[in-house]
Amino acid sequence: MNENYFLYVDYYGDYSFSQIKIYDIDYLIFATLAYMPYKEVKNGITINEFGNIILKINKEKLKGNMGPKAYDLLEYIYNKKRYKNIRVYNFHKTYNKTLQFGAISFRYKNNLIVSYEGTNNSIAGWVENFRLVNEFPTATHKKALEYLKSTVKFRDKNIYLCGHSKGGNSAMVSAYLTSDRVFNKIRKIYNFDGPGFRREEFDTDRFKKVNNKTMNFLPDGSLIGILLYNKKYNYLETDGLAFQKHYPFNWKTYGGFFKSAELSTTSQKLKYNLDKSLLHVNCDDYNVCVKALEDFFESNNIQNTSDFQKVKFDDVIKMFNSIKGVDKNTKDMFINFIKSIFFGNRK
Repeated sequence: MNENYFLYVDYYGDYSFSQIKIYDIDYLIFATLAYMPYKEVKNGITINEFGNIILKINKEKLKGNMGPKAYDLLEYIYNKKRYKNIRVYNFHKTYNKTLQFGAISFRYKNNLIVSYEGTNNSIAGWVENFRLVNEFPTATHKKALEYLKSTVKFRDKNIYLCGHSKGGNSAMVSAYLTSDRVFNKIRKIYNFDGPGFRREEFDTDRFKKVNNKTMNFLPDGSLIGILLYNKKYNYLETDGLAFQKHYPFNWKTYGGFFKSAELSTTSQKLKYNLDKSLLHVNCDDYNVCVKALEDFFESNNIQNTSDFQKVKFDDVIKMFNSIKGVDKNTKDMFINFIKSIFFGNRK
């Protein structure tokens, strides 16, 4: 078996959190479960009961990279002593042409764990990531805050937020935007390879307070977590090539810990170039680029990442070259953005 969180469950699955403390890897497990395709189930059921319901879904119908793996993980843990009696609350999924959002909450004792879903296989979800450069709060940010408000109860003394990819960004932003009453209950935020913030928010005192509570975990070849501005990174050793490093099931563990590593030279160069380009982005022109990308996908009936595989990068370049009057630096940065996020998956 690979050295990942499945092996971690083999080590610690028979011990409750009272017997062996909760580790960072446990929060990655909760973050992964946010990708499950929820059904309408009663609040307050246990993970064991949750598994008995969700695992009746035909796994073959699940799309994308994370959905099937979340299914496998749930199947692996739902009978384990460490997880089976933790209670599940407040399932939520929203999807339309401009928004993809999901979240789920877990409780044990006086602890609340809020897990935000990252980008799934929908193109709407991926395009939404580009708005992070030029919009705050985004529609997803607003939903993340709304969800946090709806799920926190007076009895929750200790709040932990987590998420993978865009879900990690949602976790940080929901803490950034929430009331001081809720913020003061937040003990830790776990951002697993999620993007950072715009410069405007990054430079605020509020960001510093959020970052002081945040653990940022990035794979050694990160393409997503390096985007935008953040700090205090923890780099992890991974398997796989290029975009495969983004997925948690390729992150190496040893006992209760992630294996540490250095950020790859490729990711360092990409981050340097993107950060440099961000300083000179023309906001109006950037919006034109985002709209052009949305129109391109719609006209080519690209609705999910499996459809995207038939698109040639040269066709995307031609589309952007047809846009007149857009600042060259902004256009070039946007094209590099697309290349790293979409086409990095093909290497």
